[in-house]
Amino acid sequence: MTKSNRVIYINSFQRSGSTLLGGLLGQLSEVSYLGEVRNLQDYYSNNSRCFCSKPIRQCEFWGQLLQQVDIEQLAHTKSLYGFGHRCLKLASLSKWSLSTIRSMSSIIPAFADEFQLIENISGIYRAAQSVEGRQVICDSSHRTTQCRLLYELYGEELKIISLVRDGRAVVNSVRRRTGSSIGAAATRWERFHRVQKLMYRVIPDRNRLFIRYEDLCDDPIGTLKKICEFAQIKYEQADNALHFIGGSSTIRSNKSSVSTIHLDEKWRHQLTDADLALFKKVAGPLNYTFGYH
Repeated sequence: MTKSNRVIYINSFQRSGSTLLGGLLGQLSEVSYLGEVRNLQDYYSNNSRCFCSKPIRQCEFWGQLLQQVDIEQLAHTKSLYGFGHRCLKLASLSKWSLSTIRSMSSIIPAFADEFQLIENISGIYRAAQSVEGRQVICDSSHRTTQCRLLYELYGEELKIISLVRDGRAVVNSVRRRTGSSIGAAATRWERFHRVQKLMYRVIPDRNRLFIRYEDLCDDPIGTLKKICEFAQIKYEQADNALHFIGGSSTIRSNKSSVSTIHLDEKWRHQLTDADLALFKKVAGPLNYTFGYH
């Protein structure tokens, strides 16, 4: 299968700054930022709006891209869930080769669906490259299983940015946006990063880079240059029109926030002592390993 030249995959938990980072990368001359490609089916079905404010079918970029993609296959760009998906996640976290995992598709049909998903996503990357002519595709779908399978497909051409934000800020933001309890949000945050750490055992250090959201906000230029060196691309700003889907509603509604960076630390005065104690009990030790004290 023909694949696009290079891919930067932002792997992070929700509300951790992936939209901000992707938007900044998308303003570099070699990078095309697509947003959360896993949501393309929903965006197409509902004709939802691209970051440029146009409905996706009327957007110049996505309109051209969709002409190169089999629309029927968009139904296979979203991860499946259930028993089969959980089995695939366990297999992906092992040190089995892609061919070994693929051979199990005859036993667990959901595996075959997930492989089809990866091939379709790769097709979307190729179409985006054809439309914009840039060599590097950036996807912020942040799905650990996809990350693993994409690595098997792209090898050294896949660069993973492991983006992390102080878990206290994340759970506070999740609670504000979804109404989730602090305990439930902290459990999900902790589980995501535990699984991510397991996945990284089978991906070489040279293919992944750890970035903290707070460092990005404090020194965006320095952080971007660090990412460019890691991904072997030029740090060259360009006047790129951004066309991405999914991501932070705050950035989508306030487009200037991509270029005007503000560190959000509302958690410091919005979380109660009881909230902080609960977070510390559930996810404090893991948060500490990321440098958050």
